[in-house]
Amino acid sequence: MAVEETVVVVPLHALPHDDEAVCELRLLTDDRLALPVYASVEELVACCGGEQPWMTVLADRVPELRDATGADVVVEGLQLPAEARHGRAVG
Repeated sequence: MAVEETVVVVPLHALPHDDEAVCELRLLTDDRLALPVYASVEELVACCGGEQPWMTVLADRVPELRDATGADVVVEGLQLPAEARHGRAVG
């Protein structure tokens, strides 16, 4: 019987850098740098908008990803304000 591994959804920058995914980090009000993660694509869309690029990551690899990105903390379900979302109207 196969064991299903848990994955999380991580937001990415809109434009890939040298064909490499670049995680989108967020500065928190206490000046810590956060790596946002979401339990599903639906949660990411609800919190970040439908234009947010994303990738899935095995949940047990999140600490390694946090370290690699230089984030101070991992924040689950971080709600972005409208002005911080991809694809927002300008003007």
